[in-house]
Amino acid sequence: LAVARALQDLTHQLMDAAQHKIEAFAHG
Repeated sequence: LAVARALQDLTHQLMDAAQHKIEAFAHG
């Protein structure tokens, strides 16, 4: 289902962005 695929991609992008922010904050 295209909607599920798009949602999965969006979730993955958000998780990647959050991880980068956490790493940047940790290195501070």
